[in-house]
Amino acid sequence: MVKVMNELPDGSDILFLTNAAYIQNFDKTPTAKSANPDLISQCIEAKTRHNSVSVKIVPYHKSPLLIETHDMATEAMAKTRKEYHHDIQ
Repeated sequence: MVKVMNELPDGSDILFLTNAAYIQNFDKTPTAKSANPDLISQCIEAKTRHNSVSVKIVPYHKSPLLIETHDMATEAMAKTRKEYHHDIQ
């Protein structure tokens, strides 16, 4: 999320679609019990550059876009792993 917010032009309106409910709290001030408080702080900082940044929770099986994105990411990671392991041999 931080990477996307940093790469998009200032003043953008951003909507993240996810099936991970915990990501809803990406812009809440972290507490002692927060997971990845440094990442949350980076999200809060990056969000200030934009008009709006929000997260919508979408059931995975009901979103062709999430399924397609997941498949593309899985394919990219498999390719990256294959290239990495080939390069270190």
